[in-house]
Amino acid sequence: MVDSCCGCIDLNVGGLIIGWVFLVSYCIGLAVAVICLIVFPIIMIGSSAEVAGIIAVIVGFLILIVILAILAFISYRFIDGINTMNYKKVIPFRILCICGIVSCVITILGIVGSINSAHSSGYIVSRFTSVIINLAICIYIFLVVNSIYENLKAPVLPTTISSGSNQLNLNVITVPPQNQQNAPIADFDQPPKY
Repeated sequence: MVDSCCGCIDLNVGGLIIGWVFLVSYCIGLAVAVICLIVFPIIMIGSSAEVAGIIAVIVGFLILIVILAILAFISYRFIDGINTMNYKKVIPFRILCICGIVSCVITILGIVGSINSAHSSGYIVSRFTSVIINLAICIYIFLVVNSIYENLKAPVLPTTISSGSNQLNLNVITVPPQNQQNAPIADFDQPPKY
């Protein structure tokens, strides 16, 4: 668990920055996918492309648009979860971060498995380095998101803890001070009477 984002930003502010960066990225990707959905079939109709190829391109872009819309919605819910202090809205983004880490690990395994292939060693080293950097960033983002999740979830504890038949009440009761006028006054000048 981390206490701040990048060592100098409040955890919630860092989470909002992360959420907005992801949301803007997905919205840009969504806009590009919509433009490509409109432009590519028009370009392909002018060429000698088959109808099946045009339909495949349209279906591919529609799937991409749906995925990007879901990811943008998850990012929006993450931002809203931080603003409303609702840890349940942070859970999907937390799962998305875990998927990013798993994706990086699978990519690393694929790169390691392709070392003996026809790719040049420079390509493999540069690809491996970029994926390792991406993995480190994904892990840190997950640590920030998980810390936000834990901080938001922590105050939502019940006021009573029960185990079996015993119940412990955690509410704090303050007792107002009693009226001091009726209290007996001790006289220390006189010896006690027996």
